[in-house]
Amino acid sequence: MTSDTPSMSPETQAQAPATAAPSRTNSNRRPWLEPAVVVAVIGVAVTIFGLLLSIVFGIYSMNNHIDALGSELKADIRDLNNRMDTLSSDFNTRSDALGSDFNTRIDALGSELKADIRDLNNRMDTLGSDFNTRIDVLGSELKADIRDLNNRMDTLGSDFNTRIDALSSELKADVRDLNARIDALGSDFNVRIEQVYQLLLGTTEN
Repeated sequence: MTSDTPSMSPETQAQAPATAAPSRTNSNRRPWLEPAVVVAVIGVAVTIFGLLLSIVFGIYSMNNHIDALGSELKADIRDLNNRMDTLSSDFNTRSDALGSDFNTRIDALGSELKADIRDLNNRMDTLGSDFNTRIDVLGSELKADIRDLNNRMDTLGSDFNTRIDALSSELKADVRDLNARIDALGSDFNVRIEQVYQLLLGTTEN
């Protein structure tokens, strides 16, 4: 130790082994609890949550459009009713002049309006049914994607554990083989030292 090397206080020397201890415990942690894996899982969860929010906002926006369309249709129907009332009033004042042809035209117009309203109702029903079907399909696809993601996470964790166990077994076997070689080398070294000692001892006696 040179004069430039700072001396370690007893508290620092006592803390030195404690800083090395976590390295032994880190190897016992489960891989899917590593920060990177946890961050990845949180990222996936946030992405899914964002998709669900976008779906909810899309549904809310579609409902607003439907409500607005319904309000416009009601206003148009009220306007049509007002026009019908106006036409009826005008018809009453001009009925003598217009005669039966006007009645025929009014009936035809009423039939066309009713047919248009029925067609509009049918389109609204079809739109609602198609919208519900698409929402159900989207929900099923999202559930299937989430199940597939969970299966992939389980497979990844199982494969990682299998590889860790295999690597641990290989390392243990290598350590055992190394220990056996060291023991054999030590035994051979002791035999040779004993032989040299006996040779030197026999030469000394001669």
